[in-house]
Amino acid sequence: MLTHGLLKTTLRRAHCHRGRKARKLFAAAIGLVDAHVRSEVLAGQMLIRASIRSVLLSVDANLPGISDASLRAALKQQRQELESTLTVPDDPVGT
Repeated sequence: MLTHGLLKTTLRRAHCHRGRKARKLFAAAIGLVDAHVRSEVLAGQMLIRASIRSVLLSVDANLPGISDASLRAALKQQRQELESTLTVPDDPVGT
């Protein structure tokens, strides 16, 4: 039961910080910042992605331990949705 709760909480938190909202923020920030600050914005984007990837690793390690098949399937679907937020280029303006 503890694993179920941890996975649900982990996925919920990751979804709060997930890429779609962050991508819009980073794309807007890239257009607003001076070229000298751009590396900090891109570094922030990389850190967000790394944190999401760490959540995915945790979920992957714990999903097989979920005995309830429907819950496992629902968590796996959430995991896949979260992973899909990472499928954009690292640099939103293509440089």
